[in-house]
Amino acid sequence: MKRIWIALLAVLAIGFISPTGALAKAKPLPIEALQKVYAGKTWFWAEGSAYFAPNGKFYAHSGKGPTANYMEGGWGAYKNGKICFSGTWRSAAGSGFDSSCFLHQGEGKTITQRRNPVGDWYVFKHAKPKKGEEYSKLVKGDWASPQVRKTKRAIGKA
Repeated sequence: MKRIWIALLAVLAIGFISPTGALAKAKPLPIEALQKVYAGKTWFWAEGSAYFAPNGKFYAHSGKGPTANYMEGGWGAYKNGKICFSGTWRSAAGSGFDSSCFLHQGEGKTITQRRNPVGDWYVFKHAKPKKGEEYSKLVKGDWASPQVRKTKRAIGKA
């Protein structure tokens, strides 16, 4: 009997989240939902952050000291649960254009995300929020632009 319950639980778990991390019945997030998740918020990273302005502007900074760099560009929410941001990264060593996109899908209050075009699905936002999940790193307000201005001055690209 115990084996049957274990097997049943395994089948239910496999039906809920696939080996790739995608939710079984998840649907791409609509543009309005993506805007609600990102617009007017700063996404904090290990060594930097990025601000998604409601008007479509995008500001980011990363690194410290001689490796400090920043980006000014734009972002948008698109069909099929996709957000993209792009612009020119600038540093003391030079500059270069870059673009990043992420896909989002949801089922109930859970959102999964993956880098597009290649990346593994992972839980971006749990139905019951968990400490350290990516969604918790999005904070209301512009916390990135002041650091972008500081970095611009420091590397002489103001």
